[in-house]
Amino acid sequence: MAGPLNNMAFFQKGSQLTWVQMNNNRNTIFNGPDSPALSVQWFGKGIYAGYENGYFYIINAETGKALGKIKTGARQYGKPFTANGILYIQTEQDLFAIALPKELK
Repeated sequence: MAGPLNNMAFFQKGSQLTWVQMNNNRNTIFNGPDSPALSVQWFGKGIYAGYENGYFYIINAETGKALGKIKTGARQYGKPFTANGILYIQTEQDLFAIALPKELK
């Protein structure tokens, strides 16, 4: 579904999002919503995924644990980015700014 990006590939089957490190085949699984992922980005210690159902998930890349979800109502996502401990999520109509979870700082 996405990648390779920074030596990672992303796959989705049902509600399960799996990312695989291509250099050692280590994988991490996130059990998310039963909705297609529209956008998946990985940077720093986080995976950032926007879903067709309008939710955006912030995921710990090492554990697969969801650290937060935001109801954006969006169906299109730009590339998220961080600055000064804030995560910015671009959608087709809005820009969301939320505090980055401390595990990802």
